[in-house]
Amino acid sequence: QRIHSDEPTVAAYASLYAHCRKNRRVIAQPDLWIAASALRHHVPLITRNTRDFEGLPEVVLMDYSSALINRLEIV
Repeated sequence: QRIHSDEPTVAAYASLYAHCRKNRRVIAQPDLWIAASALRHHVPLITRNTRDFEGLPEVVLMDYSSALINRLEIV
């Protein structure tokens, strides 16, 4: 299923991209879109690879295994 980006998601992506570029941080484009989507929808980014997203401003990270331990519903 495709998720279409709206203006707030694109703005979040642009902000994250600029941050990475300014700080000479390389992050994969799909990961930036994932982080931007989490920001736009005001939800934590649940991942097994928290290291890939560390340092991104305003992105709330949650380790996948911790989410399971805390019995959060992952959809």
